[in-house]
Amino acid sequence: DLNSLKLLCDRVILLNHGTVVEEGKPENVINSYNFLIAKLNDNEEKISIQNVQNNSFGTFEVEIVDVCIKGEKSNSNVISSGEVANIEIKIISKKDISNMTIGIMLRDRFGQDIFGTNTYHHKLKIDFKADCEYLCSYKMPLNIGSGKYSITAALHSQDTHLSNCSHWLDHAADFEVAGIDGNIFIGLCRLQPSIDFKEVKLNDRD
Repeated sequence: DLNSLKLLCDRVILLNHGTVVEEGKPENVINSYNFLIAKLNDNEEKISIQNVQNNSFGTFEVEIVDVCIKGEKSNSNVISSGEVANIEIKIISKKDISNMTIGIMLRDRFGQDIFGTNTYHHKLKIDFKADCEYLCSYKMPLNIGSGKYSITAALHSQDTHLSNCSHWLDHAADFEVAGIDGNIFIGLCRLQPSIDFKEVKLNDRD
């Protein structure tokens, strides 16, 4: 349970076949874990880490070059809860590659995954051509509680980054939810219930 590790632990250890691979802060070690499991599924040994923070790895045949989020009303990355937001992912392809997936994950300030989805689950066919640039946009109301969040973005095939991981970019962008557009609520998610209230007559009671 990676979310529990991020929330409850100060330090974690990553083991591979009984050998300590890394020890340190949960977020850094979990990034290494995500890289390791992608690497173990990389039969052609193309996957590499791009930087020392371990938050960017893949084959880089298709690469994420920028991720940004803006509220439609605020036109910034400080967004009201319930406001419609646009997440834009800029991508460059170095080769022709078909049947790819573009995914996002929203995480809170503790590093917990609060929402994730991708084009595979939405049944969108994504093909890339060599030396072309692309823009993928996710548009949705941010029905989440106030706080600071980050976005992780990924390019891979099928439903998870274990298949042909071209690029995994953790902490690709930051944003803050401040204030509420609509009814006030408490907690992490905004469920928007309908409420019914009526008088019950005594003879209706059993």
